[in-house]
Amino acid sequence: MGYAYLCPGISMFIASIIVGRLSDWMRQKAKANSKDGKIHPERRMAIQVPGFAIAAAGKIMFGWFAQNKAPAWMSLIGTALAAIGVSVVFVTSTSFQTECDPAQTASLVALGGFLRNVAAAITAAIMVSILKAMGWGWAFTGLGILDILCIPGILLILMRGEKWREDLKRQQQQG
Repeated sequence: MGYAYLCPGISMFIASIIVGRLSDWMRQKAKANSKDGKIHPERRMAIQVPGFAIAAAGKIMFGWFAQNKAPAWMSLIGTALAAIGVSVVFVTSTSFQTECDPAQTASLVALGGFLRNVAAAITAAIMVSILKAMGWGWAFTGLGILDILCIPGILLILMRGEKWREDLKRQQQQG
């Protein structure tokens, strides 16, 4: 069973490199096409829409394959997809945080890490009870649905993020 960590780990490693390079390439291309050379940090977030969908698909697949005792390779495909989706979201979130407010980059990235760790600790504490009550299939379907529910938030950030940042800057200058 120890080798089961290799599949999502290697998937995350490879996806992080590919998505980081893709995100940087897309940013450079947008910057070259921009009249004033300015690119809004929210542009990095667009890649998260397919990232959340891939993560959701992987979690749902894993849950049902595990519950139905499918061959191990099938569950590993689910974990690989979930890991790829999570990497897409993580890499682009970190890039967004570093560009969103360069004066507070370290604080924003640290806060993101802290919140992930809190969520991981809570999940670790309650996951066994959830799996017993719901079963693996429905529990991981629920996690997949949570991923899908993040997509409207990303779309909202893409549409309104620039205005929100400008409003925040004005408030900070006034206060």
